[in-house]
Amino acid sequence: GGMPTGTISPFAGLTVPNGWLVCDGTAVSRTSYAALLAVIAPTKVFTVTIASPGVFSSTAHGLQIGDKIRLTTTGALPTGLVAGTDYFVISAGFTANAFEVSTTRGGSVVNTSGSQSGVHTLRYSNWGVGDGSDRKSTRLN
Repeated sequence: GGMPTGTISPFAGLTVPNGWLVCDGTAVSRTSYAALLAVIAPTKVFTVTIASPGVFSSTAHGLQIGDKIRLTTTGALPTGLVAGTDYFVISAGFTANAFEVSTTRGGSVVNTSGSQSGVHTLRYSNWGVGDGSDRKSTRLN
């Protein structure tokens, strides 16, 4: 019956309760706190239709217009998209299973070209995704 992972709660004690972290930007391990990373920056697979505009398809993606995502795929992305870059979900083409992206919140759609195909990965990044390293002191915020 505890609080859900990722809950931020006021606390007035002298010592942080066992199992809790201080929400102050302190670096924490992605490995040790994998459940926290999964809540604040979950991943989702997607495909991209190579076109102008590029359309991302992901069943029941759960994103909202204005959400920030980071492409974390290791595969070859279509020209116009870069892994490790933040993009923003825009209203154009937005459905429960598809969306388009911009390099700025509410900006112009990203067009794609090339012949790359396949399934890729994105990470929700509204609250950041850390520095991506596997070091013990990776910031999650």
